[in-house]
Amino acid sequence: MGIGQALALAPGVSRAGAALTAARLRGLSRPAAAALALQAALPVSAGAAALKAVRLARGASPDGALPPMAAGAGASLAAGIAARGLFERLAATGSYAPLAAYRIAFGGAVLGGVCAESHVK
Repeated sequence: MGIGQALALAPGVSRAGAALTAARLRGLSRPAAAALALQAALPVSAGAAALKAVRLARGASPDGALPPMAAGAGASLAAGIAARGLFERLAATGSYAPLAAYRIAFGGAVLGGVCAESHVK
């Protein structure tokens, strides 16, 4: 699982996808692998939120920025809860093949764009 998480440091590699793949390779069922992948994100997410809260408490935000930032945090929380529900349903009933195909195609497009950009310079 740790190696899967470390691979997610590479640009374009999905942390959840890497954790899911690692869990499946270790023999976990799809629902169990999905639950583990989601739980593996909790310490990182909590740490990032705590760091932001400390920085905000120290006055690192511009005047008037707190209400929009709070609204953004609330929207992010709601989206995360909704995404978790969808992710768990997909894990229990569907295939990850469309998601994998999308990630491969999108990654290839980004890589192609980066390569094309580097040849232009």
